[in-house]
Amino acid sequence: MPSARMIPGLDQDAGSLGYGTWLMNGFNWSDSEDRCVESALEKSIEQGIFLIDTAPVYGFGRCEESIGRRIKQLGVRSEVLLATKFGLEWSSDFKTIRRNGSKRHLMLDLDKSRRRLQSDVIDLYQIHWPDPATPIGETMDALLRFYDAGIIRAIGVSNFSKDEMLQAMRYAPIHAAQFPFNLFEQKASIELIPFCQEKGIAVLTYSPLCRGLLGGKYGEGDTFQPGDIRASDSKFSMDRFKKYQPLIWELNEFAGYKKCLLPQLSLAWASQFNGVTMALAGARTADQALMNAQARSVQLTSDDFDTLRGIIEKHLPEAFTSEPTKPAF
Repeated sequence: MPSARMIPGLDQDAGSLGYGTWLMNGFNWSDSEDRCVESALEKSIEQGIFLIDTAPVYGFGRCEESIGRRIKQLGVRSEVLLATKFGLEWSSDFKTIRRNGSKRHLMLDLDKSRRRLQSDVIDLYQIHWPDPATPIGETMDALLRFYDAGIIRAIGVSNFSKDEMLQAMRYAPIHAAQFPFNLFEQKASIELIPFCQEKGIAVLTYSPLCRGLLGGKYGEGDTFQPGDIRASDSKFSMDRFKKYQPLIWELNEFAGYKKCLLPQLSLAWASQFNGVTMALAGARTADQALMNAQARSVQLTSDDFDTLRGIIEKHLPEAFTSEPTKPAF
């Protein structure tokens, strides 16, 4: 395991955990509260989690604004790495979201994100989703222009396949790639992670707790409000929950053996997996942010990884072949 977690193009060790803000400000999640965002952010930075990953669509701009405001108040801009995205636009009533990777939209999104984040420079700027309606060369050429100008320090992609990355790399470098990866969704280990290792692309994994299934908070029969991503996720159906119970019980038992909580074990696994640069962990409160940070003290051996793989293979073999759940953008 390398001692430094570097993103090409950035001269700062990013660490094994980043602060992911997808669950903030109510977007796709029914139980988040705006008032908790800044306290969780502050606790994360206090605990040495310095990469903050966000996007304009999270809270339709509110999340970026909260982050920019608190970072300025704390006076820590030089210490943190700001990662944001572009390529999703929404209707005036916030009910429709669609992909747009055009040069014009990129320029508008970048300008708005810099204002909201109160930063002239974005450390890692990522295409949120591939846009089939826009030639990838148009998108990457625009990114390269801002990279060469020093307005963005590294170029990233999110939710791209191997073939989509290969096509994009014909026009500009890719420094980081982001995709879902957790104990229950391991398909990325088959092709995406090895590909990124081969090409020297940093791997940022999101949803390390599988939208809360590995957090120990939800149980059989829990329901979610319309618009919450978990309301339409088959993993949260009663039948699937029953299937997960013996698996979660065994994982909890192993977490006890490692003297940690199940979410901490899950974060340690996701961040220490061979080829992963960092796992992006969300937190709604300062207490959750502290619990996430403490996961860095959980050290997993090769035997631990083998044991965990055996547990998953026994209870959930489809974890290695099924596509992870993603928003339908």
